[in-house]
Amino acid sequence: GGGPGPGAGRLGRPAGETSDQQSDGRASLAFGLLLSFCKLCVGYVVFALLSREQATALACRRHPLMESAIYFACGLSVLLLRCLPDRFVQPQVSALKWLLERSVFRGCPSWYRPFASEVTAEQLDSCIDTWLVYLCTVSFIAAMPSTWRFPSRVVPPWLLFLDRNRDGKISRSEFVGSAGAMASKVLCAVLSTRVGQLIIRLKAPKPRELNFYLPMYVQDANDGTALFWRPLIRLIAMQRALRSGRQTWAHLVDKFLSVGIYMWMAAAWLNIFGFHLQTVLTIGGVASLAVALAAKTLAQNLISGVLIYTNKSVQPGLEVMLLNKKLSGIVDTVGWFHTEICLMDGTMVSVPNAEVFEGVVVDRSSKRTRVIDKEILVSKASPGQIREMVLRVGQMLVGNENIIQAEEMHQMKARYNGRLYISPPQCVVSGMSDFGIKLRIRAYARKNLSGDQFIQLQSEVLLEAADWVTGLGGTIGIPAAAYGSAAALASSHAGASKEESQPAAERKPSVSLEDIAAWSQDKD
Repeated sequence: GGGPGPGAGRLGRPAGETSDQQSDGRASLAFGLLLSFCKLCVGYVVFALLSREQATALACRRHPLMESAIYFACGLSVLLLRCLPDRFVQPQVSALKWLLERSVFRGCPSWYRPFASEVTAEQLDSCIDTWLVYLCTVSFIAAMPSTWRFPSRVVPPWLLFLDRNRDGKISRSEFVGSAGAMASKVLCAVLSTRVGQLIIRLKAPKPRELNFYLPMYVQDANDGTALFWRPLIRLIAMQRALRSGRQTWAHLVDKFLSVGIYMWMAAAWLNIFGFHLQTVLTIGGVASLAVALAAKTLAQNLISGVLIYTNKSVQPGLEVMLLNKKLSGIVDTVGWFHTEICLMDGTMVSVPNAEVFEGVVVDRSSKRTRVIDKEILVSKASPGQIREMVLRVGQMLVGNENIIQAEEMHQMKARYNGRLYISPPQCVVSGMSDFGIKLRIRAYARKNLSGDQFIQLQSEVLLEAADWVTGLGGTIGIPAAAYGSAAALASSHAGASKEESQPAAERKPSVSLEDIAAWSQDKD
């Protein structure tokens, strides 16, 4: 297995193959740019011709059918450009993406630029095609001969609006004017929808579209961003950063922007039927009030969702516990009516916003400290050994650099004006049982430790404490012999009902807790 030869390029490929691929890519890019330029030029020429309809009619006044033939030829040429095969469309989209990456989106960060360029190129290509369809439609409408007249009685009722002067006949000028105005409104509605969809996708990209990029801080996402694009990138990063702090305003702004965009798109479509924005808002307000009165629960959930964003109690990405619902997990989304929480086992739960807002919410992410509070049962140890264990384990806690010590504790209490429950690390005897002494270990760790780091620290502390207990002659847990006595005790209680039916002389003596304690002392 020898290596690649002297004529090989990168990754062991022949240098000629790599250069051929680059040449094909450049040729496809040039073809896409040329095709886009041709579409725009042809569209502009047809649009200029339609805009000067009177001049065209004057030039063709001696040959009326010539005017119709010119408009028909324009519509047919635009239609042919619009109906090109798919193998010509992909180079055009790639060329637009390449052009946008090096012009409009040049100031975007590297993790966002490819997505924004691709999405904008697709929508821009769709807008160009929509414009061409509009020009084709208007050209075919204008191709109607000027001598044609349509009686109103042969026209369907839903087309009688074309008869503007109400003379019972639909002339060419009336048909072209009414149909052209309707086509213009449809064009505005479609373009508004395309632009609205583009803005929604740019401000709220899906994780898969960004190759699952997840910044740690907002500043990380803004690296290499131009001044013009910083508000948009900051809005996206505030919703995605792992440690973005207070991010509720970003989600709230995102929702209100979405509502405004959808209202804008709806107004553009309603304008086709003669509805204006003021009428839509008035009808929408009255309808919203009626729906709110009829559906009190939905209105309550909607208002609670807005208040949740305002008081910042529940945010996406926070680990919370709902005491009234006994749910604990990470908040995924706060919707208009429901809040979705991902539980520890990965199950998604949807909770109404009213119950989240009115319930008791424990924010488990915003901890000022993390506490280790565990008890260890020590048996077979004398009082002197217990004292030595308490001393050694306490010294171990004081020497651990990951545990908050007395000096740092006083600084933290001063920072929070004394509103902090914290104490120095300690190991004390918390109680006694029939099987041994209970040692309580309590220590506070810093809040910057993540969940897995804190669990690892707790495990190390408990293991080191167990080493000191066993090294000083003690035993952790209940002795094995005591388990046998406890089992005998349980069996004796289980057969108590049978013994009660027997005579007193035949009954077996039962084992009590005092007997087990006395047995343990005899063994020691």
